[in-house]
Amino acid sequence: MKQVKYTSDGVENVPTIRNTTIIRFVSVIVFIGMVILSFITSMPSKEVKMLKPGQIIRFYKDTKYFGRITEIIEGNKCVFVLYDDLGIVQCYDLHGDYLSSVGFHQGRQNGRAEIKIDAAGNLVILNRGYNAYVIEKAEDADCKDFRYYDSPSAEEIVYSDDNHISEGNRYFISLASIKKESSIGETSTFLFRPWYYVIVQNQFLQLSITIVAFALFVFLLHRTRPEAADGS
Repeated sequence: MKQVKYTSDGVENVPTIRNTTIIRFVSVIVFIGMVILSFITSMPSKEVKMLKPGQIIRFYKDTKYFGRITEIIEGNKCVFVLYDDLGIVQCYDLHGDYLSSVGFHQGRQNGRAEIKIDAAGNLVILNRGYNAYVIEKAEDADCKDFRYYDSPSAEEIVYSDDNHISEGNRYFISLASIKKESSIGETSTFLFRPWYYVIVQNQFLQLSITIVAFALFVFLLHRTRPEAADGS
């Protein structure tokens, strides 16, 4: 016989099985969606998928990538923004206007790419395989000049003293956008990205939503099983 529960006022408390089912369904959709999102955003962009080791691609198309920005540095004439998972470095002028992009071969799946500035002011991309691409005139997509160094020889590159601060400027992520702090402390938006990009920018948030959705589904599934058994 099914048990009927009452509140302290003696009013029957009817289990909301329908609402529980809806919440369970939504939690499953969120969990699956987050797993798919994590998989998709960790794949190289379409521009670099066909590249072979030692190859790069340079292009003008300004794409607002739905991906995680992993590093921001300022060179002599422009600011470089690295999307490690996508294998893309975007170049902006010092006012935040888009100039060009560089796509590069990652070398391997694991690890993390880096960007640096060498002593001559050129952009240096260190891929996950510890190979280096030295890009001359990175702001100019028509310039095809670059040098490739394999892992051992890449250690011979001489870098500038400061890869992250030039003329006192500092760049950081706020939600999903890039903020610029000047030498006198003034903060402005350097590159705007919609607030919902935070779901791919913040890996901790992405993981937390995935875990909570899965835990909620398991909790509600366990909670409704005794009710189903009582009603049989």
